[in-house]
Amino acid sequence: MLLAATGCMGSGQTAVVTERPEDVPSTEDDPAPDATKGRGAGAPAMADTATVGRFDQGRLWTFENPPLGYFEEEYGFRPGEDWLRQARLGALRFADYCSASFVSPRGLILTNHHCARESIADVSQENESLVRDGFYAETRSDERRVEDLYVEQIVEVRDVTDSLRALVAGAPVENNDIEALARARRRQVVQLEERLTRRAERQDTTLRVRV
Repeated sequence: MLLAATGCMGSGQTAVVTERPEDVPSTEDDPAPDATKGRGAGAPAMADTATVGRFDQGRLWTFENPPLGYFEEEYGFRPGEDWLRQARLGALRFADYCSASFVSPRGLILTNHHCARESIADVSQENESLVRDGFYAETRSDERRVEDLYVEQIVEVRDVTDSLRALVAGAPVENNDIEALARARRRQVVQLEERLTRRAERQDTTLRVRV
């Protein structure tokens, strides 16, 4: 299981630059127009064509900060807290390389075939190929355990932005060295994760924290 804490991220917007027409070379018979004509002295030759789109940063959102207004506007659906909680608890990380989801109250998990292919091969017995032929366990006792495979579930999300900023601000960095500041931030993230994980493990030893 996973006790997740959200850290601070950059808040900059992504700009989309529209394509400009190719410059037409001037000739004596057809000189290029004066781009500054009609503008005051020192005016830029071309207007700024950078614009910011609504979804320049994509359409992925964290569970604690969903765009409820957009959902309602686009789909006529405004999920409540119970729906969001159920969606969060049903979403899983399969090992450290894939996504998955619960599809039964008894722990049955659905993921992509390529995510589980290595595990399927690991539990194949002599003279059988489960990757090729498939496998169905009629009873729970027929299931085959995959050693060292785990999934993570987000059981809680907390905003630790202020805590992390305070830790980074207190780190000694000389001459505003950007690389040194980045290293200090990484150290503080690790320390914060370790401290919060120790606190979470007092409740449940399977919990861990990611910042």
